[in-house]
Amino acid sequence: MMIFLFFDIARLNDKNREYKENHNAELNDKNNFLETRYLSILFYTKLKINAL
Repeated sequence: MMIFLFFDIARLNDKNREYKENHNAELNDKNNFLETRYLSILFYTKLKINAL
């Protein structure tokens, strides 16, 4: 009985680790997108203001 419990806990830990890695990768992708988007908006706005 204890052996099965140990394997279930190990499997849950693996699934939890996999979820965290995937979630962190997804958040990093979103952050990178937002950072580049934010910089491009600032640059575009600066160009438009300078053009006035």
